[in-house]
Amino acid sequence: MAHAAISRPAPRSALCLANPQELSRNLLLGPPDCRSATAFESRRIPPVDSALLVRKNSNRRNLGGGIRFGADGCRLGRKIARTAELNSHRGVVCLGSASGREGEFGGYFVNELPLPGAYEGLIRRRALKMATMAVPRALMEDTTGDDHGAGDLERAQQSEYGTFGPSGDEKAFGDSQKDLTVEPSSGSSAFVKWDSTTARLADSATAAFLLLQLPQILLNTQNLVAGNYAALFAVPWMGQLTGLLGNLSLLSYFASKRERGAMVVQAVGVVSTLIVLLQLAIAGAMPAVAFAVTGTAVVVGLILNFLNYVNKLSPSVWRLWGEVVSIGGVTVLPQVMWSTFEPYLPHSVLPGTMFGILAVTMIALDRLDKLPAKIRNVLGAVAAWTATLLFMWAPVAQWWTNYINPANIRGLSVFTVLLAMVGNSLLLPRALFTRDLMWFTGSSWGTMLQGWGILLSMYMCQVINDVTFYGVSAILALWLSSMLWNDSKAYNLGSPFKPLVELISGSRR
Repeated sequence: MAHAAISRPAPRSALCLANPQELSRNLLLGPPDCRSATAFESRRIPPVDSALLVRKNSNRRNLGGGIRFGADGCRLGRKIARTAELNSHRGVVCLGSASGREGEFGGYFVNELPLPGAYEGLIRRRALKMATMAVPRALMEDTTGDDHGAGDLERAQQSEYGTFGPSGDEKAFGDSQKDLTVEPSSGSSAFVKWDSTTARLADSATAAFLLLQLPQILLNTQNLVAGNYAALFAVPWMGQLTGLLGNLSLLSYFASKRERGAMVVQAVGVVSTLIVLLQLAIAGAMPAVAFAVTGTAVVVGLILNFLNYVNKLSPSVWRLWGEVVSIGGVTVLPQVMWSTFEPYLPHSVLPGTMFGILAVTMIALDRLDKLPAKIRNVLGAVAAWTATLLFMWAPVAQWWTNYINPANIRGLSVFTVLLAMVGNSLLLPRALFTRDLMWFTGSSWGTMLQGWGILLSMYMCQVINDVTFYGVSAILALWLSSMLWNDSKAYNLGSPFKPLVELISGSRR
């Protein structure tokens, strides 16, 4: 497909790159001055104007809160979650926003009419992290005044499609054609089918994680009814609180990504853990003040996540919530890691205090715009990664406990271990499909260490028999092999290990 030359910036449709070497703030379609990409992030642009901003890419289909292209007929804020569900409207390039608020850039960029050849649907970027998109050629032509609107749409419907490319604007896009490529469409039947399948698998993981906490809730209820409050003191409320914080952090992360299945899993974890904490508070095993604060934080967090998911929350409030969650995660994680080895280390709150102060300082500097871009990007992922590390640390703590006291292994429930393994393994295909390294890391760790790894320790101590261990191991191996094969087939890759290479390298994200 030939590239359309851009000879001169149109009065209301200029294309420029704020930074040719970095996609985080680099592609801008807007007024001809093209001062900076940053200025357009906070500017309200009427829907009939053409305004395009590409910021940091976050997964295979989502350019990361980065695009808005408005025109007559577009419904800004409508989420388009599947390639099979695209609705065409007179050649208009519409946005299904990941945030969906008027005047805010975000979400899924979709070309709603099929392009010639194999190019259609979702936009890709490769090579030197440059961006290319296919749009109606008429929308790239010079227009003046209020002419940019319905007239352009009529011409767009009748004209061939062009691609923004280096021809005529080499300085903006880079020095060579190889910097810009459009990846062939992922709208194949295998891709769409696996996309839908992984989403359903992630949804079904909810059942496993719900059952994971249910036995503890029922046991606590029986003890409360029988008046056996002392039994509830055996449940560490600090450990439950740590898990709840992890669930709440990941809920916010997946709400931003619009991954419904993972959101429901985390929400179930939040609610079920809160029920356990309520039972502990009733028995006096958890301080009433601590539960009141925790309950308030959970209610506020659930409300904010829901409002953000339905696009009814102010960006400033959502940012503040993210900062609070980040501070909590960075404070709790090192303290939990230190406490695990307290029999061999002196009791101290210094790790949590130091990292908490560091987190507050970094966020304050970010608010003052005093942080370099690379550090700012890392800071944005801190909450999700700390939550993942909290969950990853749980089986490590269990392994350490088993090591220093092997008798504890006989107290473990095989059913609980299998539920943890099944729940995480159901999330793995979706995490790999979306090329989300953080999600995949947490789910694979939960599958292999929290599930199969603890099962291995139980087998070594002869708590389970050969049939159970080898049977579960064989099923898990078949599941992982099937996941890799289906993902490579969906993306038309030559090797079943290529998805892992893309995941680690970030070449498709």
